[in-house]
Amino acid sequence: MEQFKTNANEIIARLARLQKDMNSVKEQIEDITLTKDDLDALEKAEEEFNSGETISHKELKKSLDYGV
Repeated sequence: MEQFKTNANEIIARLARLQKDMNSVKEQIEDITLTKDDLDALEKAEEEFNSGETISHKELKKSLDYGV
């Protein structure tokens, strides 16, 4: 009977650790999930890039360095 109680306590402790780990994973997933606004902004940026409305990082840096 004592062995059963020990095993049950070990199982409960493991389940508690698993729950803590699952909560952590859930928070991380929520942090990386894109919202509709994020997706809309990405779509707009892609459209601007494809139509040539954007400049490269190098060109932007150059224009900022020279105040063009």
